[in-house]
Amino acid sequence: MSKWRSPVVNWVKWCATVIFVAAFGMLLLPVLRLQLGGIGQHLGTDHSWQRWLGCMLISMTTVYLLFNLLHPRLPQLLLVYKRPPCWLAWFIAGIFVATVDLAVGLGPTGFQASLLEWVGYGGGSIIGIVLFQSIIKWIRTDGKATNNNQNAEVPFEQLIQDWPRLKSWLLREEPTDDDFLKNRPIARRLAKYLANRGGTVGLVGPFGSGKTSVVKWLEQELDAKGSQSQTEVWHCQVS
Repeated sequence: MSKWRSPVVNWVKWCATVIFVAAFGMLLLPVLRLQLGGIGQHLGTDHSWQRWLGCMLISMTTVYLLFNLLHPRLPQLLLVYKRPPCWLAWFIAGIFVATVDLAVGLGPTGFQASLLEWVGYGGGSIIGIVLFQSIIKWIRTDGKATNNNQNAEVPFEQLIQDWPRLKSWLLREEPTDDDFLKNRPIARRLAKYLANRGGTVGLVGPFGSGKTSVVKWLEQELDAKGSQSQTEVWHCQVS
């Protein structure tokens, strides 16, 4: 019985999220449309491009905030029968609100939404944010990979003979880019383990043993793997 209890609870919470978000969306949508119309009257204009720009800005901002809050990942759908992702609940609720709005109209009075508007604002915002985040991730990953390659070119024996570099490392508590303690292989092994198998890994060691640097390198290694990994890794530092 306990085997099925957790999935059932997850699905109940998921359905409750769909209902809450759908109800909130149907109440909020007419208010936003009235506010956009009021802005146009305040400016003394009624240009369609201003209404389009306002709707697109609201849609893009909402999607951007939801992406950063919910962290949607398609591989999460592989375990949807056990743990349906929260972002899927928001997506289904959005489709429901759009369907009701197109079928009966959610207002305000005299306003009639079209399928093109929903596809343009909703779908366009999702595609735009996905492309934006993909470009940012590519830039960050490429920069980190470049730094890793530059650091890897310096042999350990040469590092320990470079006194200015060694002195800088001894005088600071921040994670280093140079592998003075030969801990980089640990980060590579952990990244391979997490990317392939997932799970939870704790890093324990005395003060000054290089734990923070290993965590930094682990993040770099996982970012370098990118889309090759089907596992989403969360970092939690506790001292």
